[in-house]
Amino acid sequence: MKSDCERIKNIIENVVNKNVVKDLDKTSLITEGILDSLDIMNIITAFEDNFSIEIYTSDATAINFESIEAMNALVNKRLKEAYDNENL
Repeated sequence: MKSDCERIKNIIENVVNKNVVKDLDKTSLITEGILDSLDIMNIITAFEDNFSIEIYTSDATAINFESIEAMNALVNKRLKEAYDNENL
């Protein structure tokens, strides 16, 4: 089973539709122009579909999508929130 980071990397590669960077872990995806606003919207949709979470409009910030680490933190935050809501 793939880790969340690996799944996020695969989503990014599919959205951008090319293997743009060899080391996504250390790349500033927005600063370096790899992701644009349309890519972020497509990534949000993919996260919601692949992780069964809801990403809020307020989450669509450059800070949350600048790196794999930031996206992983966002996904894990929303996964925890979804789990907590299911177990109330």
